[in-house]
Amino acid sequence: MIKEIRVENQLEPINIIEENPRFSWVLSDVKRQISYQVIVSSSLNNEGDLYNSGEVISNKNFDIYYRGSPLKSLQVCYLKVIVKTDKGIDVAYSKFEIALKEEKDFKAQWIFLPVNHSGGTQYFRKQLEMPVGNIKRARVFLVGLGYSELYINGQKVNENCYLNPGQTSYNETVLYDCYDILKYLKEEKNVLGVEVGYGWYGARKIRAYLYIEYEDGTIYEDGTRAGYGWWVAKTPTIYNSVYGGE
Repeated sequence: MIKEIRVENQLEPINIIEENPRFSWVLSDVKRQISYQVIVSSSLNNEGDLYNSGEVISNKNFDIYYRGSPLKSLQVCYLKVIVKTDKGIDVAYSKFEIALKEEKDFKAQWIFLPVNHSGGTQYFRKQLEMPVGNIKRARVFLVGLGYSELYINGQKVNENCYLNPGQTSYNETVLYDCYDILKYLKEEKNVLGVEVGYGWYGARKIRAYLYIEYEDGTIYEDGTRAGYGWWVAKTPTIYNSVYGGE
């Protein structure tokens, strides 16, 4: 009966930053919903330790707000929805991840070249010295000024993303993107690369934070800093701009 569960209108998102994210679900083959219960847990063994709405008599199935304990950066939240309808009770499960909620959680520095409004793109690159082991999840948090494209071992990660990040008032707010890179990683040596062109900001600079969690609980982190194995070079794109293309 419960066809899908969404968090902030996304299926199993990894980029939630809201203090009170909204839940919704789709019902099929029923005439009406009688009640619902939303349960959020920090692990599969601690059901409801973050939030338990209790049974709510309502036919509402969207804009159901989380009202539980404060959510932390990089936290994985397990979601359980129980719905009572005219055809009985159904249970469905999902999960979502909290991205980086505070500045201090973005463990990286800006690396960049001098401001210039035209010219070619630049490629920032680093070989990662990662531990060998079974990886549970792997995330890259990336902001590029101007527009950027992420590569892992030569494969483009954000294949369907263009003109990222979105335009903002850069002296007040800069947006970042979160990427799941697990399927791109190899067991041993891995290379992270970012191609950066010009956007509205008029510079080529990036800030990237890598977070990898292993099955045994080991955490590997890396972030952009001047030096520390980060290299920059020109690319075959010799010209790019917002107005002129590439």
